Amino acid sequence: MRKKLFLILSVLLVIMAACKAPVSREYGKEDVAYLLFVTRGQYKGSQVNVNLDNGTSFKADVVISKKANRKGISYQVATGRRHIQVSYQGQTLYDRDVLLSTQETKVIDLP
Repeated sequence: MRKKLFLILSVLLVIMAACKAPVSREYGKEDVAYLLFVTRGQYKGSQVNVNLDNGTSFKADVVISKKANRKGISYQVATGRRHIQVSYQGQTLYDRDVLLSTQETKVIDLP
């Protein structure tokens, strides 16, 4: 009885190993990343100045971190290593190098 059970289980394992689920692949995604600026209090509802790689600059809206998933405005940027500097009224709030991958949303947490 034990040998039959072992034989049946081994045959089932071989069959299950032979049947692989198809691997999903996604094609056609844009090679971009996104930046989302959040805060816990002081800068909510404000616009901050963002400087990318000491060249491109734009103004970005800041949202409360609790509402970031629903109401946050994300900004599209190129992927790769980027130097991000965020300032508000001349004061530097964030100044770092980050590595952005395709379709990643990087949350920039401001004080």
